[in-house]
Amino acid sequence: MKIDKLSVIASLFILVVFNTLAFSTENTPAEIVQNYFLACENGDVSAMKPLIADHFYQRRKVLIEENKKYSEFLKSHYSGMQIEIVSTEVESESGNAEVALKQIFPGGSSIDTTLVLKKNTDGVWKIVDEVLPE
Repeated sequence: MKIDKLSVIASLFILVVFNTLAFSTENTPAEIVQNYFLACENGDVSAMKPLIADHFYQRRKVLIEENKKYSEFLKSHYSGMQIEIVSTEVESESGNAEVALKQIFPGGSSIDTTLVLKKNTDGVWKIVDEVLPE
């Protein structure tokens, strides 16, 4: 009997811990950026939408909603790309963050870019801008 109760308690503990980790919305800015590029690589525009701020989405709305080939373009463009997070700077007072990264494409070409994120009123980080090198 003790083994059964212990198994049930252990199972419940594991379930609670898993649910807390799996469904946590408290992602870091770097995790948001990684998830964004993963969505791009998979051509998953529905997975991109919750990661970006409304105004950032609006600038891409026609591509995302009306261009039927955009998903395939994303898959093709980002296929095999790797990202290297160079630095993450978080300003806790303003709720802003900058994630500097290097996009490394197959064949060795790369682009340095910075994504700017802001915490929304729900405390969730959203991508608000992209700063490309000049």
